[in-house]
Amino acid sequence: MLKTHNTMIIIAVLLIVSFLSSSVNGRPLSDDVKDLDPMAPGGIADDHGSLVKRKARNTILKGPHYDLILIPAQVRIVDPMLPGANPDEEPSTDELQGDMKLTPLQRENLLGKPAPDDHQGPRRVKRKATADLAKRWLQNTVPYVIEESASNSSSVILQAMEHWEEQTCVKFVPYTQTVAEELQDDQYLSFFLGSSCWSYIGKVTTVPQKLSIGPKCSTFGTITHEIGHAIGFFHEQTRPDRDEYVVVHEENILSEELGNYIKRTYDDVITDVPYDVKSIMHYRAYSYANDTSKPTITTVNPLDIKYIGQRTAISFRDVKTANMIYNCSSGCPSLDCSNEGYVGPNCTCVCTEEFTGAQCLDTNPDYEPPCEYVLTTASGSIESPNFGNGDYPLTTFCMYHIKPDVILPNMRITLTFDAFSLEVSDSCEWDYVRVFNDQLTYGGQTFCGSTVPSPITSVGSEMVVWFRSDSYNNMPGFRANYSIELESSSTNGP
Repeated sequence: MLKTHNTMIIIAVLLIVSFLSSSVNGRPLSDDVKDLDPMAPGGIADDHGSLVKRKARNTILKGPHYDLILIPAQVRIVDPMLPGANPDEEPSTDELQGDMKLTPLQRENLLGKPAPDDHQGPRRVKRKATADLAKRWLQNTVPYVIEESASNSSSVILQAMEHWEEQTCVKFVPYTQTVAEELQDDQYLSFFLGSSCWSYIGKVTTVPQKLSIGPKCSTFGTITHEIGHAIGFFHEQTRPDRDEYVVVHEENILSEELGNYIKRTYDDVITDVPYDVKSIMHYRAYSYANDTSKPTITTVNPLDIKYIGQRTAISFRDVKTANMIYNCSSGCPSLDCSNEGYVGPNCTCVCTEEFTGAQCLDTNPDYEPPCEYVLTTASGSIESPNFGNGDYPLTTFCMYHIKPDVILPNMRITLTFDAFSLEVSDSCEWDYVRVFNDQLTYGGQTFCGSTVPSPITSVGSEMVVWFRSDSYNNMPGFRANYSIELESSSTNGP
C-alpha cells in the first residue's frame, strides 16, 4: 500500500512538473489558447464571455491517498480587434437574410423580391414601427416557450430576456392558455435548437414564432441580439444615415451577402435615435469578408472601430429605441431630459453614463472615460498608462488619433519612440503597440518586446496608434514623440 501511495505521489509530481514546464511566465507554450480564440477568423465571438477565452483542459489529480489537486485553466483576455464574425452573422439562404428570417412581404420590401400574388395586406410598411415589418407585441408582452431541444440553453435564454426586461417595458412571460386569453392572441416566441442562429423581425403572423438557437449560438450576447430582432430591431448598419458614421466596403463583401448591407431610405426606417456604433445589432468589421484580412465595415471616426459588432450588452441607444417603439413612457408626465436622456418606464430621466441628475444635466463623477486621445498640436508625446510611475495596467486598450486641426495634402506625421518595454510574444498577440500610418482602422505595424521601433512616418496627414495589454504580465510600457510637418515638395533643376 505504501509503495502504491509513493508511486502515485511521484506520478502526480511528474504531471505537475510537466505541466509547469510547458509554460513560461504562466503562459502555455502550445497553441491551445490561440487555436481556441473565439474572435479569430472562422471562430465564435462570444458575449459576456466575448472578452474571455479559456484553455481547453484543467489538470486534475485525485485519488484515495492524497487531496484533490486542481491546476486551474488559463484565462486570457481576447483581443477584440482581431478579424472574425459573430455567430449570428450567418450565411444567407433563400429563407434567411443573414440571421433574419423574412416573411414574403419583408423580402419584397427589403430585397425587392415580390411577395406571392395572393398576399393580403399593405404593400408599404415602416421598419421599427407598428406595421407588419416590425410589429409590436401586444401589451408589450412577449409570451415564450423554450422547446425541449433548446433546454440546455434555458439559463442563458432567460438571462438574455431579463437583460431586455431590466431596462425597458417589454416583458417576457411563459406562454399559457391563460396568457393567450388575456392578450387575446395565440402568438408566442418559441426558442428551439436549429442549425443556425435566426429570428423573425418583430411580431409576425406565423404561430408559433420560431427563434433558432444554433449549436454556436448559445451565448448571452448572441441570444440578446436575436431577441432584439424578435421585438422589432433590424441591423444597425442598414440605416439610411450610416454613411456619416461607417464606410461599407462592398468590394470586400461576399457577393451573396451584399443584401445584408442594403441601405434603406428615410421612408423605410425611423431614425429618431442617433446612429449607434455600440449597438448590439451592429455587424463587426470583418463580417462576411471575402478576404479575412480586409474589413467589410470601417468607422468614419477611427476611434469607433473597437465598438462595432459588440455582443456584450444592449447599448444605451438600443434601450432608448426599444423604449420609444414600445411607448414605455406612456402615462408619464412631461419631463425634459437633456444630453440624449429619455423618460424611462419609471417616469424618470434615464441618462447616458456621462451624465446624472433629475434631468441629466449634471456630470457623473463616477464616469470613467475610455482611454482615447485626439492630438491636434503640431508636436507632442503619447505614452502608455502609468508610464514612468510603474507598469501599465492589465486588460487595457488605448487609442491615440494624431491629426492636425487643418489637414493639408502634403502634411506628414513622424512618430519617434524613445522608450519601449512590452511583454514579448511571437506574433505580438498579447501586449502590443500598433501604428496605422496609412489606413487608420486596419492593417498597420505591430510592435512588442523591448526593441525600440524605428521612426515611422505617415503616408497621409493622420496617424492612429493602438496600445493593448491582456490579462497577464504588465511591463513599464512605451513613450513616443510625434511631429506634424509639411512635406517639402521636390523640384527638378533645369
